[in-house]
Amino acid sequence: MKKFLPALLLPLLLAATAPITSCNSDDNTADVTYSSDCLITAVTMGSLKGYLTTKNSKGEDSTYTFSVTGSLYPVMIDQLNSRIYNPDSLPVGTDMKKVAFTTFNNSYRLTIKSLATDRDTTFTPTDSTDFSRQRTVTVYSEDGQQQRNYTIDLRVHREHGDSVLWQQIVAPATASPLTAYVKSRALTVDGQLYVFGQKADGTAEVITSAVAEPDFTHATSLTTTTGAALDVRSIQHTAQGFFARTTDGRLVTASAPTDAWRPAGTDRTITALAGTWNDSLYVIADGALVATTDGTDWRTASTDASEPMPVTDVVMTAYKANAGSTTATRVLAGLTAAGQPSLWCGYADTEGRFGYPWISLPQTEELGNYAYPTLAQPVLATYDNAALLTGLTTAGSVAPFYLSRDNGRTWKTGELPHPALTGATALALTVDADHYLWVICGGSGAVYKGRLNRLGWTVEQTRFDKARKKGSSSQN
Repeated sequence: MKKFLPALLLPLLLAATAPITSCNSDDNTADVTYSSDCLITAVTMGSLKGYLTTKNSKGEDSTYTFSVTGSLYPVMIDQLNSRIYNPDSLPVGTDMKKVAFTTFNNSYRLTIKSLATDRDTTFTPTDSTDFSRQRTVTVYSEDGQQQRNYTIDLRVHREHGDSVLWQQIVAPATASPLTAYVKSRALTVDGQLYVFGQKADGTAEVITSAVAEPDFTHATSLTTTTGAALDVRSIQHTAQGFFARTTDGRLVTASAPTDAWRPAGTDRTITALAGTWNDSLYVIADGALVATTDGTDWRTASTDASEPMPVTDVVMTAYKANAGSTTATRVLAGLTAAGQPSLWCGYADTEGRFGYPWISLPQTEELGNYAYPTLAQPVLATYDNAALLTGLTTAGSVAPFYLSRDNGRTWKTGELPHPALTGATALALTVDADHYLWVICGGSGAVYKGRLNRLGWTVEQTRFDKARKKGSSSQN
């Protein structure tokens, strides 16, 4: 007799003998994919310390400590060349042997090449690390298959940005045509340095020198076809050539200074040549400020007041507020017929879309020590995006350098020092293409050049959408 299992037990038996495939109804098993990225994408320095040594009141060395907020010095990442650096160098004296980062975004594990053993060791960005030299940091991908080396170069200024190192080019009392000059004027044009000088007998000459290889030992006489002598302090240069005023008030021009100077355009009596801007020559004539490009066509400048124009010691300079600006500032100064300072500011649209009147800048009592100073043989130039004024004192010394950063309203000293220069009978000053100031003294014959350190620093690249030009570097 056959026996049968109860119907209810059959499903249980089948379930017990079936293979086990899952412990629950949902499949929680998934493949894990690890990233192959190996990048550093953001870096920010934390707080740093700095140390500077100065002299105390007793002349002894004294060291003081200062703090540096690292986040104020952005760190750039050049992924094309695997470089990490700060384009704006840290202040002089910053201690780079103890650098910690508040931000250091990277793909996965980091190592750094040891300065002692040259082997890779674990790198923890939040720990204090020596970056006084370039360091090589390696970032590894999460999948362990990729790695990438970055060079980290954290820069510190080797010199103070607002300091000036003056170089003596010609020592005082050196045999030079400069020693005979009682008036002078200097211009730099296309790498050439021209020093125009007038002697006590009224004759004029020019010293021509390459800026790169200065030589002030030879001079060439200047002549005019009109027979009148040149007013050397009036000489200007535009794209049309050199222009000057003769002592009898005529406008003359020359393609090169050593050519014979000939009348320019119409016969008009000129009181003073002020300066140039945008290929226009600005002159004082008949008590007004007028402009011309060739001496033939004249345009009278509009002004906002009926104040008298300067007629003696007239100087002018022009500059843009910054490299991208379309507005330029022109500052004009000098003395009126009554011997009073006369200052004017004129704004100009560099694209020629708008015209602005010249604004009178009255020298009122509240200006005090910041008023326009009266100097012998004044020189006005553009330097560090400001108007720079100097001249001679009554004792024959070079006056302090006055800077105006408010377009001629106030004039302040102390920002830009120069060597103590005495015994000068004439003064010329010019700025070359590398931002060097040339101070040239007639009488003593001394020549110095110098510049603000920061104006010689290379501007580092901060965008990397294109490859860097070959050979570009930073020296600061």
